[in-house]
Amino acid sequence: MDNLIKYKLFSLTAETGNISKTAALSGYTQSGVSHTLKRLEEEVELQLFVRDRYGVRLTPLGKEFLRYVNSLLAEEERLRQFIYDTKGVEYGSLTIGTYTSICTYWLPSMLNAFQFDHPSIQIKLREGGSQELETWLANRDVDMIFCSRQPESNYEFCSLKKDILMAVLPKDYQHTGTTFPLEKFQTVPSILPEADVDHDIYTVLHDHRITPRIRFTAKENHTIMAMVENHLGISIIPSLALTNTSHDVRSLPIEPLFERNLGIGYLSQESLSPIGKKFLWFTQEYFSSQSE
Repeated sequence: MDNLIKYKLFSLTAETGNISKTAALSGYTQSGVSHTLKRLEEEVELQLFVRDRYGVRLTPLGKEFLRYVNSLLAEEERLRQFIYDTKGVEYGSLTIGTYTSICTYWLPSMLNAFQFDHPSIQIKLREGGSQELETWLANRDVDMIFCSRQPESNYEFCSLKKDILMAVLPKDYQHTGTTFPLEKFQTVPSILPEADVDHDIYTVLHDHRITPRIRFTAKENHTIMAMVENHLGISIIPSLALTNTSHDVRSLPIEPLFERNLGIGYLSQESLSPIGKKFLWFTQEYFSSQSE
């Protein structure tokens, strides 16, 4: 399996975009990484990277090549885990893609409980928006993703918890009632997440034929809440992201109510390694016990 090191260095460099960072993370010398990648390009007779003074980036062919390399490395990881599993020894790592809100408010306590039972397993987290997570999973950059259920998605989905969308307003915003009408976003300046970060918000707006009066967009919910707090507009944010917020804002469920389904997505049961299957089972049991 050691002859896969060239593919491992290729995949890591595609992620870091920098030879020296790859060297630092892998334990190889910078010249060793550079030489290995150059030899790989010569071996397959393809230019995989464009090199400039800022680092390296994949060519279009390199991006296609990466998909196959990641599939190969994922299978190698499954094989290693199978061998160790048959010996009764836990081994391996999991790479999990997740929304920042889930990473902040769900995963710490759950991962702590998982690590207590499985101390030898390494967990890597990658935070991203809806589109990023789906792309990472499809390309096998991650083993599974914590996300909301998306219509017509090409992966298996295990539901874990409900989460409602909330209108977020400045603290002194003049509004009576216990909900906030969605149509108000057509007339009141708003601050919304970028479209590829949160599909759910744009889905509910589209489904109700609401064209929001967008003044600003941002990637992070904390940035959006800070802008709302400073009277730059109103917003829509999932209730999970409002947990223990320090921002001086007011939040109300949108009307009509929109409840999204949060859970864990994976390509298939067959694609999961032994550790991946254990993690999926653990996650289901953990959230089941939390709801009791």
